[in-house]
Amino acid sequence: MREERGPVRATWIQPLLLLLIAGISIWDGLRIIRTEHETVGATEAGGWMILIGVLLLVSTAAYWYWNAKGKAGGAPDWTTGENVHLVAIAFAILIAFVLLLERLGYLLCTALFFVVYLRFFGGYRWVPVLAGSFAIAVGSAYLWAKMNMMVPQGIIPWP
Repeated sequence: MREERGPVRATWIQPLLLLLIAGISIWDGLRIIRTEHETVGATEAGGWMILIGVLLLVSTAAYWYWNAKGKAGGAPDWTTGENVHLVAIAFAILIAFVLLLERLGYLLCTALFFVVYLRFFGGYRWVPVLAGSFAIAVGSAYLWAKMNMMVPQGIIPWP
């Protein structure tokens, strides 16, 4: 008799989604390098996307391996329990960041992302949230500019 299998366990869905994201990042980085090679900073941007994709790929594979061997203590199941809505909210904040990035620009969108995320998930007071979000947005925008990476300018044309 054939053994019946249950539904796919959530511990397999998480690494598969991360591997998919890693593959998309690597593919898009290669696409940018191939098609936008005459644009200033395109090769660097594509290279960074490939690097991020490879790091995500390697760390996901290691996570998957250690979890399969039972050495990681098992990952929490995010599809059940009382905190399922937190995953959905975090994902919605990330999707909003991506959708607003071109319109608002990197600087403003990054600051807003961190304000919402830290305020909602961290529960920090407004002054530290605003100061930290501003520092992260300005610091990372400055870093991208120093590495010759172009970010969407939006309504605040800096850097």
